[in-house]
Amino acid sequence: MLRSVRRLGLQVLFLLGIYTFLRFMFLVYNWSSLQNFELEEIIHSLVMGLRFDTSSILMMNLPFFMYWVFPTQRKRNWSLRLFYFVNIIFIGINIADLELIRFNGRRLTPFYFLMSQDVSDQIGQLIIHFWYLTLSLIVLAALFVKYFPKPVRLKESTAISSIVTLYLVLLPIWLLGVRGGPQSSPVREANAYVFSSPKLGNLALNSSFTFIYGKKSSLSERYDFFDEKEMQVFKEQIAPRPSAMHGKLKGANVMVIILESFAIEYMGEVNNRPGYTPFLDSLAKRSLFFENAYTNGRRSIDAIPSVLAGVPALGKEAFLLSDPERTTLLGYPEVLKENGYSTHFYHAAKNGSMFFDEFSKRIGFEKYFGLNEYPRELRDQDYD
Repeated sequence: MLRSVRRLGLQVLFLLGIYTFLRFMFLVYNWSSLQNFELEEIIHSLVMGLRFDTSSILMMNLPFFMYWVFPTQRKRNWSLRLFYFVNIIFIGINIADLELIRFNGRRLTPFYFLMSQDVSDQIGQLIIHFWYLTLSLIVLAALFVKYFPKPVRLKESTAISSIVTLYLVLLPIWLLGVRGGPQSSPVREANAYVFSSPKLGNLALNSSFTFIYGKKSSLSERYDFFDEKEMQVFKEQIAPRPSAMHGKLKGANVMVIILESFAIEYMGEVNNRPGYTPFLDSLAKRSLFFENAYTNGRRSIDAIPSVLAGVPALGKEAFLLSDPERTTLLGYPEVLKENGYSTHFYHAAKNGSMFFDEFSKRIGFEKYFGLNEYPRELRDQDYD
């Protein structure tokens, strides 16, 4: 029995070693955004990560650990293969997040797999473009399978009372590990963000933990900074004034162009130098141009509610996937429709991608055109 328990301990330590290595990979890969923090904070973040590693490892592997110590003649090859498969998938998620976090600003959650259609269309390009991450996964998976301590089962002659005692001893230890310690409430993602920057919180976390415990966000918390009396004073003091363009564009077409991964420094006109956007620069010369430009969100799915309905990315998860998605919104299309416009939404991705087709209709667009409506004979030559 002691041999089997010792082997279980080695297996947990081996997995902790894998996750510690993944955290150091995260540190090195994203060193440019972490190098300015105090060494003490970085070390604290690395040590704190052991809580999240232990919790996620024990949560996902409990069935395997408990089964491997049960005395039976049945072979355990199938369970070992399933164990490898589950853990390599999560190792892959952590490796993919080395790059993903640069775009999302937080660890991966199940939300991204709701966009599996978009991911499947680009998976080949991603594997080739980030070949070094793909190679890292292959090497780490091979080492994991080769050197993981194989399970040792109890002997058939082991008394039932001993087996029950073993489970009764292991279960509280497992619960303590899953909870992340003896504190009153289980460890959660929010416990990682106790540092001077969220980036150190991301270093402390692992993507397996945020994926297992991730859930859709609920309605954002309401903040009241002024009482009704103060608000009334402000309303009386601040009267809306029409802009210099008011009335001059009556009857003109309205086009809102939303670009992916765009920043104002790419333009030439506003920066007084040659840019990468000659067409937009030509429009800026003949338009009402706003030089103060700010991002509407870190992800594509945040852009449409923000730009077309005035709903910024305030929650942890995308508005389109959270509870507020069921609320009533007033977007540009409804306002334009009241002034005699017909409204169309054009989207270069497949219909259903990031739920833009559904959301565009909900905020008043009369027609939606996605990749499904694009002429089939032109897709291959035009699709990028």
